[in-house]
Amino acid sequence: MELLEAIPDLPRWVEARGMLRSGRGRIVDKPAFDPPTVVASPAVLLAVVFNWESQDALSRALGRVPREFAIVCPAEAEPVVASIAPKRSREQATLFHLSPADAAALPASLPDARLLREDEYQALDNLPPILRGELRDACAYSPIASAFADERPVAFCYSGWESETHWDLSIDTLDGYRRRGLGAAACACLIRHYAASGKTAVWGAAESNEASAALARKLGFKEVDRLLVMYPDDGH
Repeated sequence: MELLEAIPDLPRWVEARGMLRSGRGRIVDKPAFDPPTVVASPAVLLAVVFNWESQDALSRALGRVPREFAIVCPAEAEPVVASIAPKRSREQATLFHLSPADAAALPASLPDARLLREDEYQALDNLPPILRGELRDACAYSPIASAFADERPVAFCYSGWESETHWDLSIDTLDGYRRRGLGAAACACLIRHYAASGKTAVWGAAESNEASAALARKLGFKEVDRLLVMYPDDGH
């Protein structure tokens, strides 16, 4: 609880707070003489830097982050974090958000989408392995919204992390069904679901993923922050 009080409930911290609140993350290297600096989730191979005031403390913590983890931090921390892990490729990302009030203005012309029922999760067995694994994990902690084509779910949206007032949007559409508005429809469905409980949707788009940023803007998301994404040592 003390650490949660030190991490404001802002869009930039939805992953860090989500990790701590859900029990799916842990503090990395918490010595008695330094404040904690990094929280990580082995389940998704992700570490979040939330305190970079002490470069020595941060260096020790990042030294304990496995090489296969990605690292995320606010953009203003880039000089410090990049100097500690210079071998990792990196790029900045834009953080968008859509308030519950703005969710009411989502385009009405999108294809139909709905939340999957639990008895429909077995239909996910025919998906590509990586996506299938992601959704199998996601259904344990998030509703999954889907848009359908050819009588089967082909676009998906779920919450990767939740804080008290925000949720982190994850989206995927099968090859062959993109550019039809199906991904946007799945997003709109889940956005409305969370907006009903007053939660703001948060969307992160790396600079290299222009399509993601374009879709966020199309749905009415506004830019609110910048992050740095550092990829695993062996590539993206």
